[in-house]
Amino acid sequence: MIRISHIARELLANFLMGNTGFRWIRKLFPRTICNDISQQTNKIVDQYDFFKNLIGESNIKGKIIIEIGPGDAVPLAFLFLADGAKKYIAVDRFIGNIGNNHARNVYLRLIKNKPELNNKDDLIDSMLKDDSSISIFPYSIESFSSAMMPIPKGDIIISNNVVEHLSDLNSAFQNMRSFLSEDGLMIHKVDYGPHGLDRNYENPLTFLTIQERLWKLMGSNRGYPNRQRNSQVLTALENAGFENNWEPTSYFSKEKILKIRPHLDKAFREMDEEDLEICGSYIVSKIPKLSDVIPKSNA
Repeated sequence: MIRISHIARELLANFLMGNTGFRWIRKLFPRTICNDISQQTNKIVDQYDFFKNLIGESNIKGKIIIEIGPGDAVPLAFLFLADGAKKYIAVDRFIGNIGNNHARNVYLRLIKNKPELNNKDDLIDSMLKDDSSISIFPYSIESFSSAMMPIPKGDIIISNNVVEHLSDLNSAFQNMRSFLSEDGLMIHKVDYGPHGLDRNYENPLTFLTIQERLWKLMGSNRGYPNRQRNSQVLTALENAGFENNWEPTSYFSKEKILKIRPHLDKAFREMDEEDLEICGSYIVSKIPKLSDVIPKSNA
C-alpha cells in the first residue's frame, strides 16, 4: 500500500515545517503557481468564471469579497475589482510572497485582458501597501476571528480547494459565519481527492488507508488534507448555522472503492459508499433568515 519512503519523506517535511525559520523560508517559494503564465492565467480565469456564474455578475458590484486561502498570489482580487467589487480581503495563514515577480506578471496579464483595469497597474504596488480596496490577513481562519481584529463584513466568501485543508472545520466555519453579512453568500469548491505524493498511487483512495495518528504526524504543520468527507463538511456547516446546497463535481469509481475498502482506516472503512465516492463538490451556503427558522404563528 503506502510506500515507507513516502511516509519517511512526509514525516521529515512535517518536522521541518514545525520550525518557524524553515517555515518562513519555505513560504518564499511558490507552491500554488506554475511557471507557464499563459496556463496559469487561463486557470485563474476559469476559477473566476466558476464563482461569477454562481454569484451572478450583477451581484458582484459594490460587494466586499473575502477569499479564504488564496495561497501564493491573489489574482482573483483584480478580477472581482474589475467587475465592480468594492473590496477584496484575503485570509490565509500560509499566504505566500504575493508580490514576487511571477505573481506580478500574472496580475499584469489579467489587468491587460480587463479594460476596466486599464491604467491601474498601480493596484499591484498599492496592494502591497494594504490598499483600501485589497487587504491581506496572514492568519489561520480556524483561529482568526473578528474579535482579534475587526474586518468589514463580507457579502461573499469564497474558497477554491481549501476546505479540505482546514484543521478544524467547526471553528473555521464559525469564524466565516461571523465574517459574513446576514444576507451574504458563501461558496466553497472542495477537492476530496489525493494531494501531493498521494496522487502517485494506482488507487486514488490509498491516502485513506493511513491511520489517523500517523496521518497527523505526516502533515499537522503543513496544511495537510483533513480527509473529511462531503457529509462531514456539510454537517460542520450546518453546526455553524448555514443552510446549504451542493453539487458533486467528480467521483471515485465504485470499483476502486470496493477494491480498497478492506484496507481503509477504520473511520473510512465503515462509511457508506455514497460518501466515499464523492471526489469533489461545490457548496453554496447562506445564513437562514430568522423568519425561516422561527415557525410562524397560527394565530
